[in-house]
Amino acid sequence: MRGEQKIPESSAVAIVARVARDWMMRVMSKKFKAYLWDKNVGYGTRDHLSAIKKFGITKHHRKTFKPIHNILSPK
Repeated sequence: MRGEQKIPESSAVAIVARVARDWMMRVMSKKFKAYLWDKNVGYGTRDHLSAIKKFGITKHHRKTFKPIHNILSPK
């Protein structure tokens, strides 16, 4: 069982984190419209991955996200 299901404080922290992430995605989407962060909320949707290939990465992309990592560390 996940901690947020066992401990009410963990559940509250998870909710706050999701709300903060969603807010951050909406703010970034205004500046970087092509990446559709307001629609994908930080997940690698097909449209988002297409935008990365077309426009490149930003400082906001997670470097550990496999498609970004592959761009930064080609074999």
